[in-house]
Amino acid sequence: MTFIRLSLLALLVISTFACTGSVDLEKEKAAVRAVWDEAGSALVTKDWNRYQKVFSHEPDLQVIHPGDWIKGWDMFQQRYQAIFASDTTWTFETRRFDVQISPAGDVAWATIETVMTMNETRQTAWQVAVFKKIDGQWKIVLGFSASLDS
Repeated sequence: MTFIRLSLLALLVISTFACTGSVDLEKEKAAVRAVWDEAGSALVTKDWNRYQKVFSHEPDLQVIHPGDWIKGWDMFQQRYQAIFASDTTWTFETRRFDVQISPAGDVAWATIETVMTMNETRQTAWQVAVFKKIDGQWKIVLGFSASLDS
Protein backbone atom coordinates (compact mmCIF):
# COMPACT_ATOMS: atom_id res chain seq x y z
CA MET A 1 0.00 0.00 0.00
CA THR A 2 2.87 2.38 0.75
CA PHE A 3 4.25 1.80 -2.78
CA ILE A 4 0.89 2.78 -4.30
CA ARG A 5 0.67 5.91 -2.14
CA LEU A 6 4.21 6.94 -3.03
CA SER A 7 3.52 6.29 -6.72
CA LEU A 8 0.37 8.42 -6.60
CA LEU A 9 2.24 11.15 -4.77
CA ALA A 10 5.01 11.06 -7.40
CA LEU A 11 2.43 11.32 -10.21
CA LEU A 12 0.78 14.26 -8.44
CA VAL A 13 4.10 16.07 -8.06
CA ILE A 14 5.06 15.41 -11.70
CA SER A 15 1.69 16.56 -13.01
CA THR A 16 1.88 19.70 -10.87
CA PHE A 17 5.24 20.63 -12.36
CA ALA A 18 4.00 19.85 -15.86
CA CYS A 19 1.01 22.14 -15.40
CA THR A 20 2.97 24.99 -13.85
CA GLY A 21 5.50 24.78 -16.68
CA SER A 22 2.85 25.38 -19.32
CA VAL A 23 3.54 27.91 -22.03
CA ASP A 24 1.93 31.34 -21.88
CA LEU A 25 1.01 31.44 -25.58
CA GLU A 26 0.01 35.09 -25.69
CA LYS A 27 3.23 36.18 -24.00
CA GLU A 28 5.33 34.06 -26.39
CA LYS A 29 3.40 35.29 -29.43
CA ALA A 30 4.02 38.89 -28.35
CA ALA A 31 7.72 38.13 -27.86
CA VAL A 32 7.98 36.59 -31.34
CA ARG A 33 6.19 39.59 -32.85
CA ALA A 34 8.62 41.90 -31.03
CA VAL A 35 11.54 40.08 -32.65
CA TRP A 36 9.94 40.51 -36.09
CA ASP A 37 9.27 44.19 -35.47
CA GLU A 38 12.84 44.70 -34.27
CA ALA A 39 14.18 43.10 -37.47
CA GLY A 40 12.03 45.42 -39.60
CA SER A 41 12.98 48.52 -37.64
CA ALA A 42 16.70 47.66 -37.73
CA LEU A 43 16.50 47.00 -41.48
CA VAL A 44 14.89 50.37 -42.18
CA THR A 45 17.46 52.23 -40.05
CA LYS A 46 20.33 50.07 -41.36
CA ASP A 47 21.37 49.21 -37.83
CA TRP A 48 23.40 46.03 -38.35
CA ASN A 49 24.08 45.59 -34.63
CA ARG A 50 20.35 45.39 -33.85
CA TYR A 51 19.49 43.43 -37.00
CA GLN A 52 21.98 40.64 -36.48
CA LYS A 53 20.79 40.06 -32.90
CA VAL A 54 17.41 38.69 -34.02
CA PHE A 55 18.95 35.92 -36.14
CA SER A 56 20.54 32.62 -35.18
CA HIS A 57 24.28 32.75 -35.70
CA GLU A 58 24.44 29.04 -36.49
CA PRO A 59 25.29 27.21 -39.73
CA ASP A 60 21.68 26.00 -40.04
CA LEU A 61 20.29 29.54 -40.51
CA GLN A 62 18.62 29.86 -43.92
CA VAL A 63 16.99 32.82 -45.62
CA ILE A 64 15.32 32.46 -49.01
CA HIS A 65 14.01 35.43 -50.94
CA PRO A 66 13.68 36.27 -54.63
CA GLY A 67 17.09 35.95 -56.20
CA ASP A 68 18.98 34.50 -53.24
CA TRP A 69 19.20 31.45 -50.98
CA ILE A 70 21.41 32.19 -48.02
CA LYS A 71 22.70 29.22 -46.07
CA GLY A 72 24.43 29.68 -42.73
CA TRP A 73 25.38 32.59 -40.54
CA ASP A 74 28.62 33.37 -42.37
CA MET A 75 26.90 33.78 -45.75
CA PHE A 76 24.04 35.72 -44.15
CA GLN A 77 26.42 38.11 -42.43
CA GLN A 78 28.41 38.69 -45.62
CA ARG A 79 25.35 39.37 -47.78
CA TYR A 80 23.46 41.55 -45.35
CA GLN A 81 26.43 43.62 -44.25
CA ALA A 82 26.96 44.45 -47.93
CA ILE A 83 23.28 45.39 -48.26
CA PHE A 84 23.48 47.58 -45.16
CA ALA A 85 26.60 49.28 -46.54
CA SER A 86 24.86 50.04 -49.86
CA ASP A 87 22.77 53.11 -50.67
CA THR A 88 19.56 51.05 -50.63
CA THR A 89 16.73 52.61 -48.62
CA TRP A 90 13.68 50.83 -47.21
CA THR A 91 10.34 51.28 -45.61
CA PHE A 92 8.72 48.24 -44.09
CA GLU A 93 5.09 47.65 -43.11
CA THR A 94 3.76 44.42 -41.64
CA ARG A 95 0.13 44.10 -42.70
CA ARG A 96 -0.66 40.65 -41.33
CA PHE A 97 1.23 38.53 -38.82
CA ASP A 98 -0.06 35.15 -37.69
CA VAL A 99 2.14 33.19 -35.32
CA GLN A 100 1.88 29.71 -33.87
CA ILE A 101 3.90 28.44 -30.90
CA SER A 102 4.94 24.81 -30.45
CA PRO A 103 3.49 23.02 -27.40
CA ALA A 104 6.94 23.03 -25.75
CA GLY A 105 7.20 26.78 -26.35
CA ASP A 106 10.62 26.60 -28.00
CA VAL A 107 9.71 26.89 -31.70
CA ALA A 108 7.36 29.31 -33.44
CA TRP A 109 6.39 29.93 -37.04
CA ALA A 110 4.75 32.96 -38.53
CA THR A 111 3.01 33.68 -41.81
CA ILE A 112 3.36 37.31 -42.70
CA GLU A 113 2.25 39.82 -45.31
CA THR A 114 4.52 42.82 -45.65
CA VAL A 115 4.80 45.81 -47.89
CA MET A 116 8.36 46.90 -48.47
CA THR A 117 9.49 49.89 -50.44
CA MET A 118 13.07 49.50 -51.58
CA ASN A 119 14.59 52.50 -53.38
CA GLU A 120 11.06 53.78 -54.09
CA THR A 121 9.90 50.44 -55.59
CA ARG A 122 6.95 49.10 -53.61
CA GLN A 123 6.51 45.33 -53.24
CA THR A 124 4.06 43.18 -51.37
CA ALA A 125 5.51 39.95 -50.05
CA TRP A 126 4.22 36.87 -48.31
CA GLN A 127 6.71 35.50 -45.87
CA VAL A 128 7.23 32.58 -43.56
CA ALA A 129 9.60 32.86 -40.63
CA VAL A 130 10.58 30.15 -38.19
CA PHE A 131 11.79 31.22 -34.76
CA LYS A 132 13.61 29.13 -32.19
CA LYS A 133 14.26 29.95 -28.56
CA ILE A 134 18.03 30.00 -28.12
CA ASP A 135 19.39 30.73 -24.65
CA GLY A 136 15.95 32.02 -23.66
CA GLN A 137 15.66 34.46 -26.60
CA TRP A 138 13.61 34.07 -29.78
CA LYS A 139 15.82 34.03 -32.89
CA ILE A 140 14.95 33.71 -36.57
CA VAL A 141 16.34 30.42 -37.92
CA LEU A 142 14.53 30.28 -41.27
CA GLY A 143 13.06 32.98 -43.45
CA PHE A 144 11.25 32.65 -46.77
CA SER A 145 9.87 35.51 -48.83
CA ALA A 146 7.97 35.53 -52.12
CA SER A 147 7.04 38.73 -53.90
CA LEU A 148 3.44 39.12 -55.01
CA ASP A 149 4.34 41.95 -57.38
CA SER A 150 6.16 41.20 -60.59
